[in-house]
Amino acid sequence: MRYAIDQLRADPRADRLRRINYDHLFHYAMGRAAQSELLAYYQHQVLEQLYFSLREVVEDEQHVQGIVALHEETLQEIGRAHV
Repeated sequence: MRYAIDQLRADPRADRLRRINYDHLFHYAMGRAAQSELLAYYQHQVLEQLYFSLREVVEDEQHVQGIVALHEETLQEIGRAHV
């Protein structure tokens, strides 16, 4: 998950498909970290649908920074839950 966040942060102006790839990678990694095939499956289904609905969000650098912030917060909360 950290890798995906770092990649999004490093180049928020990268092409749209690259940004989408790292956003999706974050979510897939979360499913794998939970060791839940069901969660991973549902995340895939949801992300597939969101791609078509939210493509414009990753077009804007400011939105990408918001995605990074949300992913950071999610990762921190996951870390707290495991302490």
